[in-house]
Order: sequence, then C-alpha cells, then structure tokens
Amino acid sequence: MIDLTTEIKYHRQQVAILKTEKDTAGAVADMNILQAKHGVLNQQYKIQGEINRSHRQQETENMKAKGLLVTIQNESNTQNTRLLQLQRRIYELEGRVGLP
Repeated sequence: MIDLTTEIKYHRQQVAILKTEKDTAGAVADMNILQAKHGVLNQQYKIQGEINRSHRQQETENMKAKGLLVTIQNESNTQNTRLLQLQRRIYELEGRVGLP
C-alpha cells in the first residue's frame, strides 16, 4: 500500500511539473506572438510612413512638372504668335518691294 501511495504522489508531482511546463511554454509562446505582432506593426508603420513621404514627393514633382508644362506651352504660344507676326511683316515688306 505504501508503494502505491508513493507512486501516486510521484505521478501527481509529475503531472504538476508538466502542468507548470505547459503553462510556462504557453506564456512564452504568447510573449513571442506579442513580440512578433509588435514587430510587424512597427514595420507596417515605417512602410506606411515611407509610402506617405514618397506620395508627397511625387505630388510635389507632378506639380513642378505641370508648372513647367504650362510655362513651355505659354512660351510655345508666344513663339508661334511672334512667328506669325514676322511672317506678316515679311509678307508686307515683300509687297512693298514688289516680290510675289
């Protein structure tokens, strides 16, 4: 009977040890999951910041390009107007000189 009692106590201790190990392993796993989650969220925050900065920079560059395009269009219109004026002037001068 004493051997049976001793064996039961031994098995209860083993069960308690296993339960403690299970709880510890679960806590470690939860901590690792939380740490990984924080790492992923931190990376997401950094990447989102980079995307936002890149987007703002792209918008700025687009605005500059649009401004340059407007300037070029205005210069082109001015040059076309000047060309027409010069062609009219040449036509008038040719008419005075008697060239066809």
